[in-house]
Amino acid sequence: MIARTLFKQIVNAVKCLHENGICHRNIKLENVMMNGDYEIKLVDFTLSGIFEGKNAQQIVEICGTPLYMAPELHKVMGL
Repeated sequence: MIARTLFKQIVNAVKCLHENGICHRNIKLENVMMNGDYEIKLVDFTLSGIFEGKNAQQIVEICGTPLYMAPELHKVMGL
């Protein structure tokens, strides 16, 4: 029950970002903070990007922490 509540907060934070045209692009455990009231906060927006509308062009720049990237990105990057 607690995990579901915390995960829902993360999903709601991402939804809020997307509704405001922001793509975080580096969500990982180290970038999810929790305060004393168990409220989740997303941090580290250094790799974030701005997009407009649902038909915006796909963000194609590959960025983030290599150890957290999907295997298919490793193939593209030659890692």
